[in-house]
Amino acid sequence: MPKCSCRQCRNVVDAEQAAGDGAGIWRRDGTLIGKLNGHVDVYQALFSPRGDRVLTSAFDYTARLWDTNGALISVLHGHKSYLRRGGFSTDGTRAVTSSDDGTARLWDAMTGDSLAVYSHPGVVRFALFAGDRVATAGDDGAVLLRPASTQALVHTACERLRGRPEEEAVAHLCRPH
Repeated sequence: MPKCSCRQCRNVVDAEQAAGDGAGIWRRDGTLIGKLNGHVDVYQALFSPRGDRVLTSAFDYTARLWDTNGALISVLHGHKSYLRRGGFSTDGTRAVTSSDDGTARLWDAMTGDSLAVYSHPGVVRFALFAGDRVATAGDDGAVLLRPASTQALVHTACERLRGRPEEEAVAHLCRPH
């Protein structure tokens, strides 16, 4: 189970179906704190850097933001296919999601407003923040890097990373060289 990255938190979040009705948040001792009801077929669930929000990505074409008691904050609509992975900016104010629809989307993690749509050839398996940039990786083997404030393409690393698992490729691109 992924754990919260804040020092005070003793909770974990898991995308496993909590009694068949969405993801859940548990204490480390296994006590269920809250079910993220209504979001089924969850692919990923993760805490914000501050540990005050949870982002879920699901096969129902939506992502959702929750508080750590399991109360729904916002439903993030806009993708046209399954969602894969997502991530928070380091300050927790923005979120990014990836989808089989060939896009990654940038969101305001406080309001749920859509801020940008990043096109990527084919399925986008991963999207994450790399400082003030968003990195996406897809089935085409490309890793694209863009400013988190615009949709402009900054860098493409296709040949150098082709054939590596997407998560490793994104980590490699985002690591200082």
